[in-house]
Parts: sequence; C-alpha cells; structure tokens
Amino acid sequence: MKFIKIIYIVLFFLLSSHIHAQFLDNHWLLGYEYTQPPIVGNAFGVSNLSFYSGSVSIAGPIDDGTVHYLNNASISSIQGDLIAYTNGLKVMSGDHELMLGGDTLNRTIVETNQELRYKSTDVAIQGCLFLPYPGHPDSVLLFYTGDSFNNNVGTFNQDLSMAIIHTTAAGGAGEVVQKEIPVIVDDTLSYGNLTAVQHANGRDWWMIVFDGSGNKYYSILINPNGVNIVNEVFVVNSLINPGGGGQAKFSNDGSKYCMFSATSYNGSWLNFFDFDRCTGLLSNQQTIEYGPTINFVPFSGVSFSPNSRFLYHSVVDTIFQYDLQGGDLLASRQKVIVREPHPLGAWLTYFQSQLAPDGKIYLCSTSSMPYLHVIHNPDELGTACSPQTMAIRLPTVNSQAVPNHPNYRLGPLDGSACDTLGIDNLPRAWWRY
Repeated sequence: MKFIKIIYIVLFFLLSSHIHAQFLDNHWLLGYEYTQPPIVGNAFGVSNLSFYSGSVSIAGPIDDGTVHYLNNASISSIQGDLIAYTNGLKVMSGDHELMLGGDTLNRTIVETNQELRYKSTDVAIQGCLFLPYPGHPDSVLLFYTGDSFNNNVGTFNQDLSMAIIHTTAAGGAGEVVQKEIPVIVDDTLSYGNLTAVQHANGRDWWMIVFDGSGNKYYSILINPNGVNIVNEVFVVNSLINPGGGGQAKFSNDGSKYCMFSATSYNGSWLNFFDFDRCTGLLSNQQTIEYGPTINFVPFSGVSFSPNSRFLYHSVVDTIFQYDLQGGDLLASRQKVIVREPHPLGAWLTYFQSQLAPDGKIYLCSTSSMPYLHVIHNPDELGTACSPQTMAIRLPTVNSQAVPNHPNYRLGPLDGSACDTLGIDNLPRAWWRY
C-alpha cells in the first residue's frame, strides 16, 4: 500500500506540472451589467473563477469598475496567474486595475448625425479573443471586432483589429503597447464569432472569420512573424444570415469547426465543417436548419466535449447534444435537458457556453442572474452528460457572459506533415475524489 501511495504522489506531481504549464484559461471574470436591475440578487462587481486545483474556486465580489455584458475574454500565464481581461471596452491587468494603455479600446471612429461607430464593442458575442504571441514569450495578442451595426438583413461587424500587450512591462502589471492594428479593414464581417485553434505545428494559431455575405471566409495565420491572411476562400454553400447571434467553436482536437447564426428575419442555422490544421482550410460543410419561427434569436451557444465527439447547442430553454461520431448529425440530435417550470420563469435560460479546464461545460443565462449552469460529464452520450441547471451560485450577478477561450492545450498534430518543430504533446489529467 505504501508503494502504491508513492506512485500516486509521483504521478500527481509529474502530471500536475504539465497541467499548470498550460493554464492560460485558468481565470474567468464574470461581472454585472449595471444599466438594468438584476433579476435575482443585487451583488455588483466581478466574480473570479479559477481552476488551480482541478475544480472551480470562486472569489468575489471584486470592485474593478468593469461591466461584462456579452463580450468577455481573459488570459493567464502558463502558471495560471491572471495577466489580462477585457469586456471589449478596456483592458484590465491581473491586479484588477486598468492596464497601462488599456483605455479607449472602443475609440469613436465615425460620428455623424446618423451614425456612431467604434473600434470595439461590449455587445458582440465572442467579440474579443486573447492569444499567446508565438515566439514572443513576454507578449500576448488581443483581437477585437468593430462596433456592431444592423443593415436590415442582420447584425454585423466592420473591421477586425489587434492589440499587443507586453506582459512584463509596468513592473509586471503589463502594458498595451500597440492597439488598433488592422487585420481586416473595410469589410462587413460576421457578428463576433472570434475563435482560434492551434496550427498543426503546435506553436502557431489559425483564426477563421466569415464575411457578412456568408460565402467567403478569411483564414488568418498567427506566427512569430506576425498576423497574415493566408486564404480568402469562397464556400460552396453560403452561410445564411452570418449576421446573427451565436457562438463559433473549434472542436477540442481541432478537426471540426461549428458556427451558429440566427436572426429573426428568416431562421437559424448550425454550420459544421472539417478543418485542416496544416492549411487552415474548411471542408465538408453540413448545415442544419432550425426554421424561421424559433424564439431564441440570438440567444444561443455551442461547445464541443473534451473528447470532440459531442457538440452541445444551448437554445434558451433546451440544450441539444449532437453526436459527431455518426454520419447523420440531425439524426443524432437529442435533448439532454429541457428547462422545467421555475419561479424565475423565462429569465432562467441557457445561453453562451464554454468548456473549462476542469473538463466541464459552463453556461450563462440570457438575463442578469448570479448562477451558472454546468454540464458535468460532457464526454458521455445523452443525459449521462449530467447537465445541471443553476449548478453554481456566484457572489455577484452575471449578465449574459462567459469568457471566450480557445483550447490552449492542443499541441501539434503528431505525425502530420506540419509537425516539424519537435514540440511534444503534453499529457493532461485531473485528480478528483
């Protein structure tokens, strides 16, 4: 028995060292939208969720003056210490202070009698995304979309910009040394939907951004030389209404890409693609239409399971599960939870979702509430995935937000033609009891 205990202890320290070396998504900052009274509770400020121990730990309220409404992103160091976070309007440091150079992220760029336009916004779902800067260990990148606008067809963004943060500047508090760096300019883009996946070499990153027509996407490569649009590709079947609410995600293994688009004009669609991590190209498009009369526009979220087999689609009062292992996605769809009658009524909903470092999927509501829902075992088929409504009580009210994180732990695609840098895939494990 003593020998077995020694083995467990050794394995724990070996594996946990690898875990903490990949902790860029360790901190989640969730705050309250101050402009409306909360539905439940009245705790203003920010909650800080962290996953150091392999399970969620919650602190707060933190009075940092920020408001997280729809748009939310953060990044931590490889050891799991908070570096920066943003609500799309300003960049905060790990000390919960305004980062040097982190103001005026949403500077006014057009101001006329007819129109106000800004460089960034707090109301775009997945409107911001932090990525480590390949080859620059003391820097991180922040990508952010322009202010949203409606053209009577849907809601869109114009322009994609980037900021560079030096994490060791200002005595370690960090500094935004450049911002408003143009990535895509003067184009109508899909609303938010910023997400990324590691290149097959395990170092660089890919981003996919659809234009507003839905028939073209930009394949953007982030490497030590900077950020470049590698491909502008026309898809065979145009996305319908890319200017709608919803999330976009890559599967945890990087082989799939899913984007949900919805408007009240003529319906909602889930679009699935295969993704090539070497070339940055999408293929094998599959589309599932939900119909023009649904009532959850634009309140919807998507997340893949850790094993990449299942996709979870949350649509206000229902969470659907799709099984990507079979050939017929629509036939595989099943409801894993339907909202039961509750005193909170229509305020209790399932909205944006995000896979956490503990292997669980967390979801927010479409209203101001101090709760998160949780899918506890997302690698399991059907109701065995164990979804739980109002599973987490927060010390502050949250308003329609979860942070936007890619899979920082993916690593290289072993054996591929692009696995050329000698980077090893690190094991990952959690210890629970």
